[in-house]
Amino acid sequence: MSDDKPFVASAKRYLDMSVVTGRYSAGLIREINAHVENETANIFPIIEEIGALDGSKNARPSRTKPAGQFKGRWLKGLWHKHYTQARFMLTNLKRHWTPDRLRCLIMNSFGSREFSEDLSKGIVQGYWERGSEGRLTGEWLVLAKQGDVNYYLTLDTHTEDDEAIWRRCKACAAEFPHLRIIQEDR
Repeated sequence: MSDDKPFVASAKRYLDMSVVTGRYSAGLIREINAHVENETANIFPIIEEIGALDGSKNARPSRTKPAGQFKGRWLKGLWHKHYTQARFMLTNLKRHWTPDRLRCLIMNSFGSREFSEDLSKGIVQGYWERGSEGRLTGEWLVLAKQGDVNYYLTLDTHTEDDEAIWRRCKACAAEFPHLRIIQEDR
């Protein structure tokens, strides 16, 4: 696929600008490239989250949930970090606007001459509040941590089982032979 090479070089350049001490896998580059080719995701939120995790001076502050460790058998010891996409706006709004919160917003907006405008602004404000509190959700970036270095391995869409994600992480073992967590058999 010679047509891919210009973008792969560009994706590497973006990652190189975001990664300070960390490392990223060739598999991650292929996944980012596939998102661009298939128009399935905006890659910049992924790269921005990597920059925020790695402490890049140009990184925007993360607006998603903090990184956490997996606990299940297959992914135990690995980490995940959310990155968000526009398609998760509805999910984030649903999580913010509990029935009680929404009832309160409607009651506070009701009777206003600009009812629909007040209601719309209030709903969108909920999304921005969730982001400013670092609580946005979305898909996951899967990484390993060893010492002070992050190893960015693969992406997870929440539709795959843990074993499939583990196999992609395990495929990175040759790139990072010193990483104990992906050298282990499950």
